[in-house]
Amino acid sequence: MSIATVAFTCVLTIVSLGFSASPAINPDKVSSISVTPQTAVVQTEKGFTKFAENEKFELYADKFSGEFYIINKTDNSIWYSNPPNAADDKNTRGVFKMELQSLMKINYFNLDRTNISKSNSEASSVKKGGVTVEPVNNGFIAVYNFPAEGFTIPIEILLNDSCIKAIIDTKNIKENKKDLYLISSIHFLPYFGAGGLNDSGYIFMPDGCGSIMNFNNGKQKNDEFDKPIYGRNLSSNLLITPAESQNVLMPVYGIKNGNSAFLSVVSKGDAYGVLHALPNLKNTSYANAYCEFKLRENDSFILGEDTASPQTVKLFQKNNIDIDSCELSIYPLTGNDVNYYGMARCYRQYLQTNKGLKKVWDGKNEIFIDAYCAVKRTEPVFGIPFDVTKVLSTVNQIQSLTDKLIKVGISGINMRLMSWSDDNLSGKIDCGLNPVDTVGSIVQMIDLKNKLESAGGGLFPNIDIQMFKNSGNGFSTFFDPSKSLSNAPAFQYKFIESTRLRDTNSDRYLLLNPNSVITAAEKISDNLTNKGLDAVSSSNLGSTMYTDFGNKVYTRYSSENSFIDAIKIIKQKNRKLVLEYPHAYAIPYANAIVDLPVCSSGYDVMDEDVPFAQIVLSGLVPYSVNSINLSSNPTQLFLKEIETGSMLHYSYITGDRTNLIDSSLNYLYSPDYNFWFSNMTENFKKSSDLVAATAGSSIYEHKKLADGVFETDYENGIGIIVNYNNAQWEQSGLKVSPCDFLITKVGANK
Repeated sequence: MSIATVAFTCVLTIVSLGFSASPAINPDKVSSISVTPQTAVVQTEKGFTKFAENEKFELYADKFSGEFYIINKTDNSIWYSNPPNAADDKNTRGVFKMELQSLMKINYFNLDRTNISKSNSEASSVKKGGVTVEPVNNGFIAVYNFPAEGFTIPIEILLNDSCIKAIIDTKNIKENKKDLYLISSIHFLPYFGAGGLNDSGYIFMPDGCGSIMNFNNGKQKNDEFDKPIYGRNLSSNLLITPAESQNVLMPVYGIKNGNSAFLSVVSKGDAYGVLHALPNLKNTSYANAYCEFKLRENDSFILGEDTASPQTVKLFQKNNIDIDSCELSIYPLTGNDVNYYGMARCYRQYLQTNKGLKKVWDGKNEIFIDAYCAVKRTEPVFGIPFDVTKVLSTVNQIQSLTDKLIKVGISGINMRLMSWSDDNLSGKIDCGLNPVDTVGSIVQMIDLKNKLESAGGGLFPNIDIQMFKNSGNGFSTFFDPSKSLSNAPAFQYKFIESTRLRDTNSDRYLLLNPNSVITAAEKISDNLTNKGLDAVSSSNLGSTMYTDFGNKVYTRYSSENSFIDAIKIIKQKNRKLVLEYPHAYAIPYANAIVDLPVCSSGYDVMDEDVPFAQIVLSGLVPYSVNSINLSSNPTQLFLKEIETGSMLHYSYITGDRTNLIDSSLNYLYSPDYNFWFSNMTENFKKSSDLVAATAGSSIYEHKKLADGVFETDYENGIGIIVNYNNAQWEQSGLKVSPCDFLITKVGANK
């Protein structure tokens, strides 16, 4: 019988997930021991004690180290906190040998040496007799004392009706040598569920749309997967831009091992989370995945950057930890759920049950169009450079385009007005909602809104209330920016593509501090009411993450809460909100989502992209691909739209394209709507056939049939086969033409 192992992590560590042979538990050798009346604790052979049991799970732990395993009674699989034979792993050397046996790895600030040091629970606590394990209702508490560093860290492992809770009790963490050492991050249960050399399965990571890393893929020489949940902290100092990549939008990870799997949801402390995945033989024999909780920030800046002798200064956050606990909810999966699409269905249910995600899609086809209205461009006037406003599309021209689209049968048009307001073009916080005079008026916008709504769509003026470069609307470039750890404004720079260095000749922007973001949302709410508008779009609210170390400290955790509050304010009075690739905390508030990623960041250590995000949201919230007419391969992107159940998305201007030259919108390199009109019409009709067939149901299953051929199956029994190849695909009498798709019945290809 194949056995599974799961990994929890709550901090700056790597959780290895391994699937190992289950221990032979002999019922005849089980004997009771004296415990508190809360829990029936049973001592088994090999040092493990039975601490809890419910209808689905049994929990066993070693009272001397805190190591544990879970028995899933549904399929009798076992998930270990650490590989059973970790001490004998011949492919593990040095500190990794201790880490393989640890429930936690600790990164901490060494303030005396001004660096970050590392420790682990096996070497620094267990081997020094610093662990106490006590039963509680449904599980146990293990308290780890690190005498050399002065840390005391309590954790809890609890059985729930549907999952296992792994909790770091951060409110009771003690740091007894604060003048020397401060905890930076905790790697929690780094090897729970680790996959060994003889195991078959994969690790799932929610990078962009999602990606998987197969066990024993031979990629141990590649860098590990290492990404913060919700993206990097924009307030940190960035001298060189990293390679273009996708954000981790959803706080989950999972492991499939043989005939069992689990999904781990970072259910508390998600904004602090950093996800890790390592292949077999990277540091140990095991492939592992986990979440690190980075509880304090660190940064550096260069002093005297423009001098002959610059110096790097390291900065450490010294504030108290501001969250009561960090928590993983781990859902063992069996049967038809032992795969990445089963993990997606599990997370969909989690969002509906725990985060208030509701079905807001009516099951009809929709299309998203970004209409760019104006841009500022520097031009010489009598030989002197001036910023001149150039009109790209007027409201009347956009209304004419809308009439033309409706006439050819396109409905459900969600029109986003981009770069349309005085505030946006002036670099102010975008809350006045006043259109550029030469673009149109509020009255004309209301007429356009009514036209779109009559055809099943809507008007969504786009706003930006987090980045600004000029004072105005009650917000100051002096008092309201977020500050970095150095207490300097957290400037946002553009970067030169060829060198990846800062473009010092371009404007730099500021981040509005999280408290002022709420104030800006209140002003937007009032102005929406005053102007008769009931819907907006936002390019960054819900999709950016940053801290503030000004007069009032906002960590990633408190910033997330502020951004949620701002979204709730804008959503008052049943307003509609379109968000761009939002983080999970914002998804339940979105009426629609644009630019949901259809690829991952492309880490070399990963093996394959999967549409996890789309499976989670399918049937509930309408979501789109990136703009097809801005893609280097529009045909492939349209097929990806079909494969993932996405909506169409186009970006247009109706005026002169030369106005984009040398402007901030020069990335709109193919925006002529006349050129793309027939393509949009044809693609909309094709996607409408798919939407009609699936009837608003959710994606149930997704699989690869051959290289470049994928099948997406829906809950109502409809299957879609997409062929990305330049040759016809044929199987079991089914034929799909090159670069085309086929609507069929589920299982028809078998």
